[in-house]
Amino acid sequence: MEINSHIIKLSGRAELPNALEMSNNYKVTLQGAVNNVAHADNDDGTKNVIYTFKPVVVEIVNEMGEKITAKDSRSKSQLFRARMWKMWTNANTELSFEDYYDRLMNNLILHAEEITGMYGE
Repeated sequence: MEINSHIIKLSGRAELPNALEMSNNYKVTLQGAVNNVAHADNDDGTKNVIYTFKPVVVEIVNEMGEKITAKDSRSKSQLFRARMWKMWTNANTELSFEDYYDRLMNNLILHAEEITGMYGE
């Protein structure tokens, strides 16, 4: 089946530190990931592919060029897992990410007293 359109659907929200003004133009920059892909049949032999994009970093620039950066809405555990993903991709390991992450978390749990002693309780 032929693809008629590729469509991006924005999902989620961002908490802003300041109010926005009605009727002003803003430039919005998003960083995030596509967390779903759906195919919609157009009933004419074509289909649309719909990508759901969830932002994690949102930056807004007003007409004066002033930047407003939204608060990152991810939890600390989500940020930690994302950081571990980045480290895993840079590591020279044959482990899958899940095995790498499980091994790391098991070691963190095992050495929790030592870690909190090093970095504060």
